[in-house]
Parts: sequence; C-alpha cells; structure tokens
Amino acid sequence: MKDLVLAAAPACPWSWLTVRWLTAVAPQRGLTLRLQPYSLWLRDGETQAAGLPDFIAAIALETSRQSLRVLRVCAALATESRYADIEHLYVEWASRVFVPGPPQA
Repeated sequence: MKDLVLAAAPACPWSWLTVRWLTAVAPQRGLTLRLQPYSLWLRDGETQAAGLPDFIAAIALETSRQSLRVLRVCAALATESRYADIEHLYVEWASRVFVPGPPQA
C-alpha cells in the first residue's frame, strides 16, 4: 500500500469533506491515508476569508480557536507515529463540528 499524506485542518470544512472522501476511497485504491495536522488559526490568525457573512466568520473563528486543542493532541500522536489515532480523533471531532450526512450543495 502507498501512503497518502494530507495536511488536514480540523476547523476546515473542505478538509473534512476531503478526509471523508479519502477514507471511503483509499482502501479501494490500495492507499493508506495519513493525516498531517495543520492549523488554519496558526496560518491566518483572526483573519477570515473576504465575503463571509458575519455569523459564519464568527463560527469559523471560534472553530479555529477550539481546533488548537485537537491539534496539540494530534501533534503528540504524530511524534509516536500513531496516525490511525490521529485519523480517529480528527473524524470524531469534525463529525461533531460539521453537518453529518452527504456533502451539502
């Protein structure tokens, strides 16, 4: 099997959609998914994408802040090469933050 490394930010809905898709497809393609912790908060701080409605920007900002806790645990797991545990933690956390079910249009 080949490793597929994805820099995944717990606070990013697009990362969440990508992880959901890859976890479904990777086994069929002979790939092992390895999530690399990534922080939108460390990248952007309090800056949000232009054009976001205020209520969405506020949610995105708070989610980015809260994701730092998850990222600390992911970083500790990564030092021990516990990538399956990182994926499990990411999926559990993100499934509580983002809308469940199929991706919404």
